[in-house]
Amino acid sequence: MGNSMKKLYRIISVVVYLCALPILASPLFGVVTAMRTAGQFSFFLAPAFLLIVCTLLIKAARFYFIVLEKRMGLLEFTQTYLGTTLISVLFPFKSGELFRAFVYGEKLRQIKVGILLVLIDRYFDTVPLVVLLLGIVIRGGNASSIVWVLAAGMVLITMLYVIFPSSYLYLNHFLIANEDTKKSLIALELLKKVNDGYMSLKELIRGREILLLFLSACAWVSEYSALFCLAKGLNLDFGPGSFLLYMSSILSGQVGNFGRLYIGINSALLAVSGVLMFAIRLVYRKKERR
Repeated sequence: MGNSMKKLYRIISVVVYLCALPILASPLFGVVTAMRTAGQFSFFLAPAFLLIVCTLLIKAARFYFIVLEKRMGLLEFTQTYLGTTLISVLFPFKSGELFRAFVYGEKLRQIKVGILLVLIDRYFDTVPLVVLLLGIVIRGGNASSIVWVLAAGMVLITMLYVIFPSSYLYLNHFLIANEDTKKSLIALELLKKVNDGYMSLKELIRGREILLLFLSACAWVSEYSALFCLAKGLNLDFGPGSFLLYMSSILSGQVGNFGRLYIGINSALLAVSGVLMFAIRLVYRKKERR
């Protein structure tokens, strides 16, 4: 990474984290307020916190298995994951994923890889979620249009991934047969870049597709359980229909008080863990210099 890129990376990181501070204050205040009023229902709060931690750990493990081929150090991965996930949780409409892709792209010195890592993580996170949401809908839940859009998107992406190799061979052969035209040469070059991206994507998940889907399924079971325990701890009703409404609010950006509380707890855990990891890395670096 050149000096100019390092400066740009630092400037963008500082700006993003500074912008996150006022956003972080509101959910943290909500957590403190809710915990003060939850005294007699605290029996469910301990497992809720444990399940939230478990969910974060499973999602981190899933992302680490995606990054595995790039030989990123565990300490560096952990600190980067905590910081970027905090931004992803706080910023609305998953806009924090753009920052996440940028950071991993810079860390691995390949912006394209950073983008692919985030896209892969989103895909494997969403497939089990769609299956779960559709299961709730089939059993009588009311689905918002966002659920159907997600389902259609997952089906389309999966189909494109499956049919791309054969489509690429056909189009490549067709364009080579007509490469005397300028448009064909441009299309061939574009097709080659798309195929390079496809091969990079395949390399990142090769042999781990089932594992990634399994971890994602475990993460959603853990998250549902965490939400259930948290709701019970606050003396609120929570069931499959409630989960459907919660996810619809998250996807639409219209998060209610309960959703903000859950986001606040996740944010607090990520922020504290990030600070601790930063301190550990500082100590580790000092020992290395001796």
